[in-house]
This record gives sequence, C-alpha cells and structure tokens, in this order.
Amino acid sequence: MRAPLATNLAENGQGNDEPTPKGEETKTP
Repeated sequence: MRAPLATNLAENGQGNDEPTPKGEETKTP
C-alpha cells in the first residue's frame, strides 16, 4: 500500500482506488 494513496483516501474520505491528485477531489459524492 502506498502512503500517498492512503493520504488521498483520508482526505477524500471516499475510498477510491483511482489515482486522485492530492487536493483535487475529482469524485465528490
């Protein structure tokens, strides 16, 4: 598991496996 990915999941709070740029939430519920 990659740290950046975990950080993205924590920031987004969605749990996406897709490479989402930090600070840019492409998938917003």
